[in-house]
Amino acid sequence: ALLCVLRLRGEEREGRLEAVLAGSVSRTAYMRCYLALGLAAGAAVPLLAALGFYAGSAGVMGEPLPIGFFLSNAAAYIPAIWVAVGLAAVLVGLLPRLTSACWAYLGYAVFIQFFGRVLGMPGWIEKTTPFGFVPLLIIEDVSWPALALLTLAAAALSAAGVAAFHRRDALTA
Repeated sequence: ALLCVLRLRGEEREGRLEAVLAGSVSRTAYMRCYLALGLAAGAAVPLLAALGFYAGSAGVMGEPLPIGFFLSNAAAYIPAIWVAVGLAAVLVGLLPRLTSACWAYLGYAVFIQFFGRVLGMPGWIEKTTPFGFVPLLIIEDVSWPALALLTLAAAALSAAGVAAFHRRDALTA
């Protein structure tokens, strides 16, 4: 999902952005296309992974877990992924030379989610990433307010990224 949005910066760095924008394509429409691809990938990948997990469980278990179990767990992560995509959009729009910070933040988020509890880190550290607000549906109920806030944050970040990209000049380096 991040690659879709950050590809826009790659197009800009390689000098192809100006040629596209010289035609009838607006900056806003161009950014929205990349952003839409990122958001779609951010939803499709976890859902496809859930289908793969279901297929794997159906192949090895006599009575597999219901497909809804896998899909609901995957769907709970989509708003958090969208927040990461929105952050990438903001960086492309506001600070294009710092877009690699998306990868550092994603690495940090993955580290915290996988190793935070094992290393005995305080619980609040998990909340420094959007993935810290995703409920563990095996042991927790769905937190609709948290997922709604993540979705709103993703929408706000995405809109801010598009607006910032619309206002700034194209860079060549």
